[in-house]
Amino acid sequence: MSRQRTWQLEQIKQGRCARCGKKRKHYAQYCDRCRARIRGHQRRKLGYQPWHKGGRGQPPRAPLKVYKRRAKSLSVEHADKAALNQGGNVTND
Repeated sequence: MSRQRTWQLEQIKQGRCARCGKKRKHYAQYCDRCRARIRGHQRRKLGYQPWHKGGRGQPPRAPLKVYKRRAKSLSVEHADKAALNQGGNVTND
């Protein structure tokens, strides 16, 4: 068993999140924040829509919280491609 898996199992045994080590409340392995991030990733990956009141299915166990993602800075190559797509001029200094 890897040292990472050993660490995860120890965290779970102590009532902590297997991913970040914070205290767990509602879920078996992850804290609310990690579970929400994993759930959001799966929704985007599979194309699912979030639960809404009046829709089908059971409401989520934990209150829905929106965690903002940090903005990623564009590298020079990506900025050049974006400028070309918008019809701008790209200069290489």
